[in-house]
Parts: sequence; structure tokens; C-alpha cells
Amino acid sequence: MSKLYKLRPKDVTQLKSFLEMKGKWAKEQETAVTKVKKQVVSLVLLVAFDPEKELLLQCDASPYGIGAVLAHNDLQDLECPIAYCSHSLALAEKR
Repeated sequence: MSKLYKLRPKDVTQLKSFLEMKGKWAKEQETAVTKVKKQVVSLVLLVAFDPEKELLLQCDASPYGIGAVLAHNDLQDLECPIAYCSHSLALAEKR
């Protein structure tokens, strides 16, 4: 997971422009999504907490939900997730 986690976007708002794009969904795109799904579920998702290492907390929010990742760096200075959390906002929370 740390390989995938390292490639995550730093600013999710930059990706919003892609939501309105028109395009085609063909066999090639379906194959790519299936490949990514298989890689994600095959990776080690979490590492054990090490009290000797500095903690990193990254949070993100949108009008629809909130999320956070608690992580620390491994020996190769890659961020390794310890815990994830996310929450879809209820109608009252969206106001």
C-alpha cells in the first residue's frame, strides 16, 4: 500500500476538473480499473504503530464527506498508513 499511498494526490481539489470531462469508457479503461482494484486489495493496507516514530495526520473534506489518514515514515522515508477513517456526511451535516 505504501507504493500506492505515496502516489496519492496532494490536493484533491485539482482533480475535480476531471469530474465534468466527457470521454469514452471502453475495454481498455475497464481493464485498467480492474488492474488497480487487484493491486489495492493485494497490498498490505496498514502497518503497526511505532511510538518511536513521528506521526503524520492528513485530512481532506468535501461537501459530501470527510476523511483522514494517520501514518508515519518507514526506513525508506515512505509514508506508511497506520489507520484510515472516512465519513459520508448526512444531510444535516452538509449544511
